[in-house]
Amino acid sequence: MLTLMGMKPGTRSLKKYVIFPCCLLIFGAVEEVLDYKSQVIQNEYLRVALVMLFYAFGISIIAYLVTPMVEQSVLRAHAVSKNGAGRLGEFAFIAFLLGSVYFLWFQIIVHGPETLLPPNWR
Repeated sequence: MLTLMGMKPGTRSLKKYVIFPCCLLIFGAVEEVLDYKSQVIQNEYLRVALVMLFYAFGISIIAYLVTPMVEQSVLRAHAVSKNGAGRLGEFAFIAFLLGSVYFLWFQIIVHGPETLLPPNWR
């Protein structure tokens, strides 16, 4: 049984309430790392220009590249977990996804964005 735009029931809610917010949170995490790394640029004009470029192109990259990739992998993994373990697998998968994003932000807020970078990039 298919609904609007060929999506299965639940897929639209997953996109609306899980995938899109996760992509925005991931973009925010990248923003935090960029802000941390931009502090090494001494020239304020260059730093502002690079941050503006990131926002101009970063949002497009998130919208057209990252979100569809995350969406496909999340929907695929969601379907596998739902088929394998039913409703419990579906909830476990969503909890894992949200827990991963929570851990990402926990690292940023508690230990700083530099903890997301490899040691030689800090």
